[in-house]
Amino acid sequence: MANIVWTEGEKQFIKDNSGLMKDSEMAVKLSRSSGRRVTVYAVRKQRTKLGITKQPGRGVCKVVGQEEGATNKGEKPRVRLSAKEVGRIRDEVAESLKDWPEEGV
Repeated sequence: MANIVWTEGEKQFIKDNSGLMKDSEMAVKLSRSSGRRVTVYAVRKQRTKLGITKQPGRGVCKVVGQEEGATNKGEKPRVRLSAKEVGRIRDEVAESLKDWPEEGV
């Protein structure tokens, strides 16, 4: 079997979707869009050549070095708060609203 010559679009697809999709899912989509058989091993090898490393584990799509909760699209990470922190923030907001003028006055 001959080596695949990767287009810039295919490389960009791998860069954009490595943190969102499994290598096997990317292989299926690339196979459909390119009209040639792209194996999961070819996707994995190209991803590695692009310097993208995934966390180990079955079905894990997270890229190593990616912030917790963030996607590859530049989204800010989500923050998880404990019930105690949520209560504290709620109380601070309620306190600050006490001085706020009421509507219609």
